[in-house]
Order: sequence, then structure tokens, then C-alpha cells
Amino acid sequence: EGFAERNNWLGVPVKDDIFGKAMLAAGLAESLIKSWSVDPQVGIGAGKKGSIFDQLEDTNSKECLAKLVELSALNPMNAAFVFIKPHAVTEAVKKLAKSTLESRGIRILKEGSLKGETIDEKKLIDQHYYAIAS
Repeated sequence: EGFAERNNWLGVPVKDDIFGKAMLAAGLAESLIKSWSVDPQVGIGAGKKGSIFDQLEDTNSKECLAKLVELSALNPMNAAFVFIKPHAVTEAVKKLAKSTLESRGIRILKEGSLKGETIDEKKLIDQHYYAIAS
């Protein structure tokens, strides 16, 4: 809660706050940190929800960080597969896509490419449109 107040009232960016740095180093995404800074209801286990601030109350920074990591495992962020259409694949477009996602706090877990032959052989386009149509 102290971190959230420094971030809110003093405008201290996550990456510049001592506890913000610790949260980032512990693997918490900046987007998660920001969303949890307004005291949302989060999963706390056993199918229950509760205030994030209530879960962290009366803890020191070490205990608080450990609890945040524990709670983040109970509240997974969304994941997505992002692809660039073949006609647009250039180094500039790949760099733009990556920088745009990262600037919004989205972690890129893996990058890669698929050759046209692989896409055809595995019928990936057919499967993609089948899933959409179903």
C-alpha cells in the first residue's frame, strides 16, 4: 500500500521505486503491479477473493514481496500468441511490435518464426479458421 501511495501521490515510476524494483526483480509484471495498486479483489485461494491490500497488511517488505509472488501465482495474467502476417514481416515491424508490447508492460516469453512450408504442412491456417468458425 505504501508503494501504491508513493506511485500515486509522488508519481514515482515502478522502476524507480525501491520496492517497485524488488517486485520487478521477483518477476511481477509492471502491468500487474499497476493494476494491484488500486486495491482490487484478487484470488486468495480456496476459490475466495479478497482485497490485495488486506492480504499484505501488517507485513514487512520481505514478507510482503513473498506474499505478492504467492498471490501472483493464484492470479495468472492473460497470455496471447501474436503473429505478424507474412507480407508485413520486416525487421522494422518486428522491432515495432516488440517495443510496443513491452512499453505496455507485456512480457514476451518467446520469439520465433515459421516457414510457409511448415504452416502448409501442419495446416495451421486451416486449424486457425476452423477454430474461429466453430
